[in-house]
Amino acid sequence: MSSFFFDLLTGAEEKRAQELSRRNAEENQRRIERGLMTPEEAALQQARFDGRQADIGKPSQNPSDPFAVPNYDDWGPDFYWGLTDWQRWYDSLEAKFGRREAALRWNEAWSQQGLFSAPLEGRLDPEFRAWADSRGLDLYYGAGVIAEPIGAGAEVLSGVSKGVTNVGRAGSWLVPLAAVAVVLWFLGPVLIKSK
Repeated sequence: MSSFFFDLLTGAEEKRAQELSRRNAEENQRRIERGLMTPEEAALQQARFDGRQADIGKPSQNPSDPFAVPNYDDWGPDFYWGLTDWQRWYDSLEAKFGRREAALRWNEAWSQQGLFSAPLEGRLDPEFRAWADSRGLDLYYGAGVIAEPIGAGAEVLSGVSKGVTNVGRAGSWLVPLAAVAVVLWFLGPVLIKSK
């Protein structure tokens, strides 16, 4: 008897989801007709709306495809786009749509990541940040603005460590020279008086 109610409930839930999906598809069609959305954007939005991950005919996740849907880092072990995939996808977007539209689409997709998604480590990677800055991309959307000072801090720390390394290299000859100067400072008057 309980499986009957379970089937009844899940069937009703599935019908509701199908109805919402149908309404969303109709709204997307109206947006396409008004020129507010391209068919590719509608397919992307519909896939996100439906939460389809393993459907047959799902949008491409190949970063070389400008119409691809990024493979986001989900909870637990999974396969997701790394920083080089995000860079390749931007390049394919730029080749297809131009720099401005590519940046808009890339920023929109980048901002869809979860708070602890692995690719967000790019905010702390000076090379990736320089790459993104040179293309006008925004790595610090929403609450991510908190990470911007952290990223800058990481660069400062990197610079400080390089400075310490340089001081250390200079110290290899500076310390003995300073030691000789200190010895001469204190022993100089003694040596002069002894003559």
